[in-house]
Amino acid sequence: EALGQVDSYQINENQLVLVSAADASQLSFSSAGQVLVVKPAAMGKPSMMASQPVVVRSAPAADSPEYGLLLAGVSTAVAGKSPDAAWYAIALPNELAPSGLGWVSAAEVSLYNAEPADLPVIE
Repeated sequence: EALGQVDSYQINENQLVLVSAADASQLSFSSAGQVLVVKPAAMGKPSMMASQPVVVRSAPAADSPEYGLLLAGVSTAVAGKSPDAAWYAIALPNELAPSGLGWVSAAEVSLYNAEPADLPVIE
């Protein structure tokens, strides 16, 4: 997914984060593996951020296939949670994730603008 014009960037240890001028999409580069492009949450909507790179998986299970990494400091919208609230769903491009969702362990991220109980359950 292309960013178009880059408005700003950040350099954090081993990662470079570019931010699109058009819609605030973020593209990150790292030596840690495939890094995912995610759209930020709308202001005041549920979002999450990791303090270190986290694996985004195809299902809410530690043994499910990996889609890639969400880098530290990258914020994105939260679409919902797993029935046990141990995983949060985030939107991904359909070219990467046929369901349009990727899953991140709730223990590895911070949730903003919502409590886990407020998120819809996605099965």
